[in-house]
Amino acid sequence: DGSAARLKGALQLEGYTVHMQNDTGEGTSAIEQDMPAAIEGCRAFIALCSPSYAVAGSSSAREFELAETSGRPIVPVWHSGPWPPPAKQAALSDAAYVPQALGRPLVDLDLEAVLVELLGALRRVGAGPLIGGLSGQASRSLL
Repeated sequence: DGSAARLKGALQLEGYTVHMQNDTGEGTSAIEQDMPAAIEGCRAFIALCSPSYAVAGSSSAREFELAETSGRPIVPVWHSGPWPPPAKQAALSDAAYVPQALGRPLVDLDLEAVLVELLGALRRVGAGPLIGGLSGQASRSLL
């Protein structure tokens, strides 16, 4: 639906460096090979959660596990479907997520409203404030 790319673009405008991968099922891409280093070096891991997020064997499942074991703050974003996503029910059932305050998933909302809540969540986990983006603050790497 393009919401992940729009969210990435909005975060980049705020001064964030954003690495993003989609589960394509087509072998190992260059970004998949670079993802472990990117996760270990990121300030926060954004989990864009849909019904198929982190199903066993998927790259999103491997990335989530690496973020957990690396001690990276995980900021879940409810993209679509039920909350929490079925494959991460145990890990995320009590987690604060975005857009929790709005009560509906990203696909049903205006990106601007979700972005405000996401920026607040990133600041709460130490991945802000920003310099150099529209907010006039420093770049931070996110996944």
